[in-house]
Parts: sequence; structure tokens; C-alpha cells
Amino acid sequence: MQIRVGCGVAYELGQATPVTVILNVHSSGVSYLERPDDLITNSTHN
Repeated sequence: MQIRVGCGVAYELGQATPVTVILNVHSSGVSYLERPDDLITNSTHN
């Protein structure tokens, strides 16, 4: 059985604020993955 897992996270802040966020599969579950759990980021500047 294949289960697709994913999420989307959006933040809206009143001023420019540095944020570091890391999401990944816990090391105990890595052997169950068919491919790496790549993190994709997108930055927008006003």
C-alpha cells in the first residue's frame, strides 16, 4: 500500500521576519520511504 503524505504551511507576518522551518520524516520511518523526503521552499519578498 502506498500512502502519500504532505502538507502546506503558510505564514503571514506584519514585517520582514527571518524564519527557519524544517519538516521531515523521523529517522525511524526513513526505511519505509520509496524516495527521499525533499524539502521545497518558496520565498516571496515585497
